[in-house]
Amino acid sequence: MKKTIYTTKVIFKEIVRDKFFLFLGLGGIVFFLLTLIFNEMVVGERAKVTKDLTLSALNMFPFIFLLIYGTRLISREIETKAIYTILIRPFKKWEYFLANLLSLFLSTLILNIFIMIIGSLTIFIFYAELWIVKPLIHLFFTMFESLLLSAFAILFSSLFSSSVSLMLFFLVYGIGHSIEESLRSLSEGSGVALKPLLGIIKFIIPNLSFFDYKTELLYSLKIPNTVYYFSPLYSLSYTFIIFLVAIYFFKRKEL
Repeated sequence: MKKTIYTTKVIFKEIVRDKFFLFLGLGGIVFFLLTLIFNEMVVGERAKVTKDLTLSALNMFPFIFLLIYGTRLISREIETKAIYTILIRPFKKWEYFLANLLSLFLSTLILNIFIMIIGSLTIFIFYAELWIVKPLIHLFFTMFESLLLSAFAILFSSLFSSSVSLMLFFLVYGIGHSIEESLRSLSEGSGVALKPLLGIIKFIIPNLSFFDYKTELLYSLKIPNTVYYFSPLYSLSYTFIIFLVAIYFFKRKEL
């Protein structure tokens, strides 16, 4: 376990020092500056628009980070042959995967905390409103979503090239956020033939709507207490399964 912790620290330092990670942090600041400019053209509650964009940013920035950086984390080491220097050591593959998974997850968490702070400060400075609790609640859910997405990024990155991994990750994210709405539409419409297919897809691709409560938080709607237990359990269970699948197929992969 000590080797995993040490490797996690090394990978994590490499990630946070990467220009792309720093670029996203700077992009977060620019994003909220542009939000203030955009708000000047909005009629109505400008603070609510900023709140909406803050909650959306907590989903958007980790997605961009994992899409561009996470999906090439291991594939880049395979392409540059750097992975051989790791695998020849007395270092189990599951420990290597766990270190990469934890590093990605911690990086997205740090990025999200930074985005949340910038968003809350923007609302406090320009609208004189202390807005912390709801972003923290949304951060709680996006944290577990990021963990699950990090596992998919590791899976795709270890098996496919960077371009294929990027495409697959984008599909998982897009389908994961839309499958619940699609099933609801089919149950109310005439697309009965597609419902079994979507049901199968639902068991393969995670339902990311379990982590999306932006509307409830923005409009102060009731969030069921059960989701505070169900969403983390769903994320941890799915992450564990994807983690095992990644190790299994990576062991069979010819390097």
